[in-house]
Amino acid sequence: MAVTTTNPGPRIRPTTRTSRPYQIKATERRQPSLPSPTSPTRHSPKSMMRLMTLIRNGGYQKPVSSSRRVSPKARLARSSSEKRKLKVIQAFIDEIKLMARLDSPYIVRFYGAIYSHPSRIRCVMEYMDSGDLKDFLKVHPRAHVNWAWKLEIALCIAKGLVYLHELPVIHRDLKSRNILMDSHMGSKLSDFGVSREETTETMTRGVGTYRWMAPEVLKDGHYSVAADIFSFGVILTELDTHQIPYLDKRDAKGKMLSDANLIAQVLRGTMKPSFSSDCPPWVRVLALQCMSNDPSMRPTASDLAVGLQQRLDVEKSQM
Repeated sequence: MAVTTTNPGPRIRPTTRTSRPYQIKATERRQPSLPSPTSPTRHSPKSMMRLMTLIRNGGYQKPVSSSRRVSPKARLARSSSEKRKLKVIQAFIDEIKLMARLDSPYIVRFYGAIYSHPSRIRCVMEYMDSGDLKDFLKVHPRAHVNWAWKLEIALCIAKGLVYLHELPVIHRDLKSRNILMDSHMGSKLSDFGVSREETTETMTRGVGTYRWMAPEVLKDGHYSVAADIFSFGVILTELDTHQIPYLDKRDAKGKMLSDANLIAQVLRGTMKPSFSSDCPPWVRVLALQCMSNDPSMRPTASDLAVGLQQRLDVEKSQM
């Protein structure tokens, strides 16, 4: 579809696939070089299988000493704590297994894992020296960041989703905090540990993950690739406003909306993240398509990559 500078941008029709869907190129399937083990405590992702077996069999559980007097309540608390710890370790190992499968320049690269004990597992990941997108947008005024650059970011995210969804893998925690950047302003998806029982970010201080969640996820926890697309639409609003989604929303008394109130309105489809007054029309249209309450009406990742590439070509031709 031809794109001109006078229309609001490529109209993406989510109900049908593009005639020429975005294809992952050979250069986008780069195979990372795993470092060779240099000591008995460094292991490749495959060696995690033995560790997983030990954990499942309780090989690393520490029994309470029988020589000490421990009340039934204390013993139960210790047991629950141990089980919770083992679940967290198991979830981390599952994340390592997933990351070891991923091979794309739009995904933060995984090199290997190091451990001396199951509770001390460390991942060796690609270093992204410019932090995450959320912090970048926070410290850089809107006037200093043009849409040509923002399009590059959005396109990298879309291509990362194309790769994941073809596997198929659902990210399930797509947000600006999980978009990492390097000094060349390259952007890559990160953090595939959403299955962890103990998450590092909660609903406190108005920056909870729920602000990027699709209505169907908030309602019953139902995830599909369309849920990632909804989150992508929310990220587009962040690229526009440089603000946390919904942070400007207020109730009738002018107070910030409570989490429960905000979630209820998102579920009803009566609230979407705000746009700036000078937001490019095509950005607003695309973001709202992505944030449709009907998952079937959202564009695919391939649709996004094609449309964003078209728009980026137009922007570059005008520079």
